[in-house]
Amino acid sequence: MATIAEPMKTVGIASIFRGVLAIAFGVVILVWPQITVSIVVVVFGIFVLADGVAGIVHWFGRRKSPEGRPSGWLLVASVVSIAAGLAALFWPGPTAIVVTLIIGWWALLIGILQVVWAFMARKYFALWWTGLIAGLLFVALGLLLILQPATGIMGFLIVLAIISIIAGILHIYDGTRILRFAKRLDA
Repeated sequence: MATIAEPMKTVGIASIFRGVLAIAFGVVILVWPQITVSIVVVVFGIFVLADGVAGIVHWFGRRKSPEGRPSGWLLVASVVSIAAGLAALFWPGPTAIVVTLIIGWWALLIGILQVVWAFMARKYFALWWTGLIAGLLFVALGLLLILQPATGIMGFLIVLAIISIIAGILHIYDGTRILRFAKRLDA
């Protein structure tokens, strides 16, 4: 049974790592509300780049899991995150509206992909609804930022922080559940 549990451990650890990153991102924004746009761009770029890499690790870990081949949606979401992170890091001087739109489109795309993944995962995971909630929160944030970019980056930072923290908590919850399940398989 250990051969089945090992890939699940990788998935659980990757999910927890993604959750910790999301919470850290949210806390940084809440602790430093006077943060400048360029710092937000760099922090956002680092966060989504790391999240994308963690997602790819998660995807490769799932390839060896007992459920078989992982969803391509996770890989697509991870590539979108890496592309958004690289764009933010290599183009740090754009205006607040451009930054808002970059983050808005990223949040919308990631949210849609998470919603799709959640519905696909409901056959396999009892906790599929946690991904659905996180995805819907990101869709709502993305739509808000895309439809109201003139409100400025500082106006949505608190919302972004709260959504990131909630999504992080959900990722950690999922990861710990997966690790507990893998531990039972090892026993």
